[in-house]
Amino acid sequence: FIDIVLNHTASDSDWLEEHPDGAYNLHNCPFLKVAWEFDKFLADFSRLYSEKKVPECVYAPYVGNESDLRAVISALEGRIRKLPLDQYFLYDRGQAKEDLKSYLENPDAEHVDKAKATKVNMVDYIMKHSSGYGSKPYGVTLDIHKVGGILLVKNNVRNNFDVLWKELSGYLDQCDNHWRGKYQGFMKEALHCIEGGIRYEKIQLDNTRVTDKNPLTRRYFTELKSKAPDRDPDEFIVAHNGWVMVTEDFATPMGFHYLRRLIVIWDDSVKLYYGAKKEDSPYLWSRMEKYIGDMASIFQGVRIDNCHSTPLHVLEYFVNFARSKNPSLFVFAELFTKDARMDAVYVRQIGLNALIRESVYAFNAWGLSDTIRKAVADLGSDSGSEEVYLTSGQKTQLLAATKPRALLYDITHDNQSPMDIWNPQAILPLFCSLAMTGIPVGSTRGVDEFLPKSLSVVEERRLYQMLPDIPDEEDLGLDKKESSEQKCDFVFTGQASKVAVAGTFNNWSSTANLLEKDGDAWRTSITLGPGKYYFKYVLNDNNWVNGSGPTERDHSGNVNNVINVGGPQKEGKLVIYDDLRPIRKIMNHVHTIIGNSNSNMSINVMDDVIVITQQLTKMKGGEDSGYALIARTNFTKGSNGMCDENVSKLVQLPGKLSKVLLTCNMFIDHGAIQGFKQQQGVITGVKGKVYSHLFGSGLKYFANVKHGDTHDALEFFKMPASLCVVVSTKLSTGKAKTIEALESLEDPPVVGLSMGAVNHLLFRCNPEEQEFSKVGRTIYEFHGISPKYAGIAGLVHEFNKCRNDPNACKSIFDNIKEGNWLIDYHLQRIKEYPELNEVYNWMLKHLSTIKELPGDVRPKWFVKVITRLFYAVKRAILESAPDIFRHDEFYSGLLLSTYQFMGYVPSAVYRSHKVTMSAGLPHFTVQYMRCWGRDTMISLPGMLMIPGKMEVARDVLMMFAEVSRHGLIPNLHSQGKGARFNARDATWFFMEALQQYVIRDKENGPGFFKEKLEMEFLSNDQKEHERRQAQGEKRFMTVEEVVQNIMTSHFKGIDFVEWNAGKRIDEHMTSEGFHIKISTDRNTGFIHGGNRANCGTWMDKMGSSEKAKNKGVPGSSRDGADVEIIGLLRSALRFLAQSYTEGIFSFEGVEHEGKVFTYLEWGALIDKNFERHFWIPKDSAEWENYRIERKWVQQTGIYKDVIGATDPATEYRFRPNIAIALSVAPEMFDKEHARCVINKMQEELITPTSLGIKTLHPADKAYRPRYVNNDDGTDFSTAHVPVSYTHLRAHETVLDLVCRLLLEKKKKKKK
Repeated sequence: FIDIVLNHTASDSDWLEEHPDGAYNLHNCPFLKVAWEFDKFLADFSRLYSEKKVPECVYAPYVGNESDLRAVISALEGRIRKLPLDQYFLYDRGQAKEDLKSYLENPDAEHVDKAKATKVNMVDYIMKHSSGYGSKPYGVTLDIHKVGGILLVKNNVRNNFDVLWKELSGYLDQCDNHWRGKYQGFMKEALHCIEGGIRYEKIQLDNTRVTDKNPLTRRYFTELKSKAPDRDPDEFIVAHNGWVMVTEDFATPMGFHYLRRLIVIWDDSVKLYYGAKKEDSPYLWSRMEKYIGDMASIFQGVRIDNCHSTPLHVLEYFVNFARSKNPSLFVFAELFTKDARMDAVYVRQIGLNALIRESVYAFNAWGLSDTIRKAVADLGSDSGSEEVYLTSGQKTQLLAATKPRALLYDITHDNQSPMDIWNPQAILPLFCSLAMTGIPVGSTRGVDEFLPKSLSVVEERRLYQMLPDIPDEEDLGLDKKESSEQKCDFVFTGQASKVAVAGTFNNWSSTANLLEKDGDAWRTSITLGPGKYYFKYVLNDNNWVNGSGPTERDHSGNVNNVINVGGPQKEGKLVIYDDLRPIRKIMNHVHTIIGNSNSNMSINVMDDVIVITQQLTKMKGGEDSGYALIARTNFTKGSNGMCDENVSKLVQLPGKLSKVLLTCNMFIDHGAIQGFKQQQGVITGVKGKVYSHLFGSGLKYFANVKHGDTHDALEFFKMPASLCVVVSTKLSTGKAKTIEALESLEDPPVVGLSMGAVNHLLFRCNPEEQEFSKVGRTIYEFHGISPKYAGIAGLVHEFNKCRNDPNACKSIFDNIKEGNWLIDYHLQRIKEYPELNEVYNWMLKHLSTIKELPGDVRPKWFVKVITRLFYAVKRAILESAPDIFRHDEFYSGLLLSTYQFMGYVPSAVYRSHKVTMSAGLPHFTVQYMRCWGRDTMISLPGMLMIPGKMEVARDVLMMFAEVSRHGLIPNLHSQGKGARFNARDATWFFMEALQQYVIRDKENGPGFFKEKLEMEFLSNDQKEHERRQAQGEKRFMTVEEVVQNIMTSHFKGIDFVEWNAGKRIDEHMTSEGFHIKISTDRNTGFIHGGNRANCGTWMDKMGSSEKAKNKGVPGSSRDGADVEIIGLLRSALRFLAQSYTEGIFSFEGVEHEGKVFTYLEWGALIDKNFERHFWIPKDSAEWENYRIERKWVQQTGIYKDVIGATDPATEYRFRPNIAIALSVAPEMFDKEHARCVINKMQEELITPTSLGIKTLHPADKAYRPRYVNNDDGTDFSTAHVPVSYTHLRAHETVLDLVCRLLLEKKKKKKK
């Protein structure tokens, strides 16, 4: 590949003199003029300093220490303070005055929104619509056509120049002061950067003398030689390029990076100027097209240099142009934004194949591990893929959001030498670790040759020294011939009653391999892979002896029998290399194998030892199946490569040991680095020593092999700094097939699961899990990680975090590596749910396989199995759902979330209704707190009906209807026995949910009215109910009879005291609060109810603080006729009248004075009275036409929240409850009034900083912005008593969408 540079060109490029418009200059970027003036000032100061003409600096022209530097900065600071450069940010008052005069001759303020204009911050608005900053003294101008209209509207005057100019002039004063402050900040930054630059350039680099050619500070601009005297001289003053950690093009306003001296300047290059389009710099675009086209045609790949400082539109155009010349072009970029989201913007918009990543920030084994994980992003990278449906109905695979691929360097040309960063020995384990990744890796010439200092890519003119050829792979100790397993015969001749063979192949077990008596001899056969094995015979369990075969002394001095499997072993020897090139060749061989295979990587860190294993997932018979690197890192600079070598580490291999590919370490003397002198003619490095043991001969000096049945381990007893051991491994045929099976998992059997089964499989919060398990089992937690659910969705949520942070799940993966507890946990909980039996068998099959794998590779496969199961469930749910959920990721997520709330909880089961709805997680999940009427009925259409779960919705409606009493639906269900009827709105939300079900379930909905129910309560009177219950009586009603009882009871009136009233059912409520009273106003049709001691609507927080004296006092009683209840009532009346007409409901109305008061009549009565009683016009002159008490009015252009309240002030509060009435009963409303209140809600109850819609207008005297649940203070309004509740932003969306759709619907009807 080749570097391509789009961002800059050499300062002496010939074409610049003829085409200066191709560079950032003072003509095409006039905002740079202030920076140019500052640059000239600094150059003049440097010249004076070099000539010893700065009196305060007695040691000029030298800057040799911090004292000299402080003198320079002090002198500079005093002179900078006198510079008049702040004038470049101030307004041209004369021009502004003329612009205003001109504007007033033909003003255009009619388009200005008056309501929005009053809220505009004029200073911010003027600065936003101004230009000319930095271009000349007093050169800032404003866009009078933007500013003038706002100015006219805010001041409510027309063509009064003097008034408007005085106002505008005041605003401009504030703008000027703002920019004076910013300029002072700029200069403070600049001085700090100048100080750092001088310290580095002069003191640290020991370049102390200041001269014309060696100034105090590098120049930010250069003057080109002009060949066209008729052209603007500003065109030839061009800006140098440089480097700064920003994510925008740093040479553009409003950052003023050149003035602030934030750029690490490259004074040998000029920054290129493309403008916004080709016409802005035609020659440059044309020149770069040819350059890019040529490079793309010649090379297979390109690296975009300085990508993050190049404009995005330029990058996008030229990458597309390059691919038009070479469609297969591989494009990677140097992109150092330090922001994954910004990286994603570049990757998506430009179409990058990979990003340059560096290892330079790794300073220990953990840092190296983190660097590799972030670059590879392997574990869980495919876990988010799932099938979705296109609008055509066709299934397709939705790709997971993954990190861009990386080209991972050990050191790039921009980095310091490794010897400047780390201990020199660190480079060997570093590049060996990178080679084990399987992703593209790279290095820079000189790293392998131990260059002690980085070279200047601009100034260096020498050539590298000629190096000898690297030996071929076989001479390096790589035996590439495959050798298969062999059956080996073990024979012992001698007297014994029992004989076993023990050796390195069975971890010296005296019982694993027994011999059988065969005449005078004892015999057995064992299949072994290639390698050398030590063994002994064990006689009668305790007598260890050698047999008659060959013997050899091991590293401990013990003499054992020895057997070489796979033919005679090649003679190993120790070789010493002068550089790292031979080792890199071996590692490139391994890297190629891994990169060409589908493999799974695991990284483990043990103190300063890093272990990287790669398990191949598809293997040919007899070939190696895995690779492992064990490396002793030694990053600590100054340690001279010394460390305690006598360390003990046990490393588990990903299979049986096959070959030792590399055993090496290195050493460079610290003194050799300090005393190194570079040759004049050629580039050379420090002399180092790289020790490599050929053909695996060196392993015995550092580790013993512990053989297991299926996997071996290396037991290290000596690990010098920089030791790198690389081995290959084999799996048995059975294990290899196991890995392949895990790689190609079959889909789990999840189609057709009930909501309860899905809830158990995916979700369950702690209280639900504790109850269901019967043994108090809780969610499985990890160190620093607490999943939200016991089911697999809790894990998948954590796994998905690995896409952005590879270490996000470290404690989970460590747990899986160390044992099978998590696997057993999930198998046990799925086994306990009978409907999930087939799923359990699927999980058992695959998770049991994972248990047998080495710990380091288990996490990868566990993630794969769990995520495959999760997305299979999600796919099965989508396949049975309406189309709306299949085509949108957000909607599919909403659909899945419904299963969080619908589950089987034994303590909430009522009769045959097994699956119930939680009112909220995790607090409202079990026992009597789980099922609440209001919450259930509000949620029912969205949770169950729209997703098509009609049977479940029908079951839930029946479950609550069966517990109806007093003509009310219970607020608290509590399995019927403990039901409470203290909510006035729950019944009407039930009626709305019932209506939705009958309409939506085309097949079974209309017949639902005739469904027969066995009622829980036999009477409204508690004693009578208990008497009948004792006699074994039963009571049956149809759904329509329950509905009719609701309507009749409300019309005639409801009056009772809650059963078992007192502290037994409510700790805080007073006796008055237990008295439930509801009636219908026969003149208006409105339902009234409640009192000041209870709270019968969703705003139902009860005071509980004795200290604040609010115990038993509702935060918002809202007694009277609540606006949302009137809307829900009106909706129910319409529905029942229509159902009667259609013949599916038997009752035309309610009986009244011997006649039937029809539901049509009742609805018409409400329509007639609603506006007159609830609307508060904006114009007070209209109030006499409405029921309004003037002294209580706080807001106009709204509907009252309630009427007939004990406290009249509560009626006039502006709350969002009107939105419910608008959405269910639009026929009650005047269209313009509805539009007015919707806009007012949007503008005043919803703010960008609020979590959701405000439940009370902020201007209300009773408004409190925050409710803290544990506030045990003395404030009556806030100590456990909120007047404003916090709800999720979903409410904001609902209000906005429902109300605006309502208006659109009415507009269409009007047309």
